Amino acid sequence: LGYRTTATTEPEHALELLSQPSMQFQVVITDLMMPKMSGLELAQKISQSLPDLPVIVCTGWSERITRDQIRENGVCAVLSKPVRGNRIAETIRQVLEQNR
Repeated sequence: LGYRTTATTEPEHALELLSQPSMQFQVVITDLMMPKMSGLELAQKISQSLPDLPVIVCTGWSERITRDQIRENGVCAVLSKPVRGNRIAETIRQVLEQNR
């Protein structure tokens, strides 16, 4: 899609990368279910330290996440798995346009 990406499998490492001034991120995409920290917890931590950084959560358990949880944790969008390439591209574009 032409985006430059940085990937990590550890939520704590993601937070560490986001805190580095030399790193510049425009959007975070995370999974809802992860070891050590849920995607909602990660989104909440990101929204506390970087409130303008949009977070997209991917989940195969959409019934486990409510609109209130989405708003309370600073999530901009939720994608249901399996995520198709065009759907993720549309969502990224929408989130980036909303946060200009």
